[in-house]
Amino acid sequence: MMDNLRNFRFFHFLFQILDSPTWPVLRNLIQIPVFFLYGIDQIADIQITFAFLIILLFFSGYYLYKEISGKLKNWFFIILFFLVLVLIFQSYPILIYSFTGMLEIQGAVFFMFAIYSITLYYKENHKKSKWLVLFSTLLLFHTKYPYGYMLALSVITFQFLLNPKNFFLFVKKYFIYIFSSFRNMYRIIIAMVFLALYLLPIMSFPGKTKNYLKFFIFIFLSLDCILYIFKNKKTLLKDSFEKIVFLFQWILLPILLWVMIHPDRFSSSGSTIAHQQTEGVVIGQTIAKDFSYYTLFFREISTNVFQIPFIGWVIFLCTILSFLVGYYYYKKHSEFRSSFVLSFFILIVETFANICLSAVRLNIPSISDFVETSVVSSTTFLIKSIPQIGQAPGPSL
Repeated sequence: MMDNLRNFRFFHFLFQILDSPTWPVLRNLIQIPVFFLYGIDQIADIQITFAFLIILLFFSGYYLYKEISGKLKNWFFIILFFLVLVLIFQSYPILIYSFTGMLEIQGAVFFMFAIYSITLYYKENHKKSKWLVLFSTLLLFHTKYPYGYMLALSVITFQFLLNPKNFFLFVKKYFIYIFSSFRNMYRIIIAMVFLALYLLPIMSFPGKTKNYLKFFIFIFLSLDCILYIFKNKKTLLKDSFEKIVFLFQWILLPILLWVMIHPDRFSSSGSTIAHQQTEGVVIGQTIAKDFSYYTLFFREISTNVFQIPFIGWVIFLCTILSFLVGYYYYKKHSEFRSSFVLSFFILIVETFANICLSAVRLNIPSISDFVETSVVSSTTFLIKSIPQIGQAPGPSL
């Protein structure tokens, strides 16, 4: 990429950005000005990661300050932030990956930024937060594509949890539209062919034919859903589907469009996850997918991430309590607590990561993206939530 810029081949430079099927180029774009100044150097790349660590710490402090501002004295906030720093630096993944050129710390920054933006939208619901959601989603997705996929699945699950009746009503409305006339039912046939291409191994095609068939069917189904939502947007908004339309327009749609512009990007999504799954597996070794296999991620983050084992369990349990208490306040008082949103996304992303990324040897980078958010969520919960259980909710931040 730098060679194209030096030689003023801007079209080739742009093409490299668009032609990134398995590895997004955001980190490369960040590296370009640094490498122009200091030369191509691994140490400079490590310094970029360390800069992201500093941003992560400052953002954590800002998040805590916004949460407890007006509730605690400033000197107590300083003590609290110091304790958070101690917890963070008790984490092996944070210590290891802060001094490498890998993307895990960068992912942690943008993961927390994305959750912060989504929290702002659900609390305040104004245009500024929508653009923040879009910006943070793109940054996270273009750090690593699986991060974007997990975020998309998480926000869908989050909206379903908040209002399952509304979610099912939207799905029902879409299926009524499909079955409204015979000419619309071809979508069902196409969707069944799409599933058959995935589920039936006997359907073999030469070369990449099968992948391209999947890709074109995926484009058709995606465009059909996009057109349905935008054609009926006013009606959907009147029918109280505002949150679903928002999630689709500002989170799912940018990811879908980026995947659709390159067939290899679509077909490589599954292989990227498969590569992560086989990391650390000896060739010929049989993987027993028992209970310990599927709980590996949770056991590791609870017992092996922090230098003092019980800290991991305390944070993990606080995250669960934060989610339960936050969900209680949402159902009873329609109050959105930041610690509730944080804890939900930590738990659901960890679940998706556990299902998708479990391997014989745990992929530690997967954990380091969530450690910081877990610490901040647990801290805000302990300070803000526990003393208020059973009391009327205060003003929403």
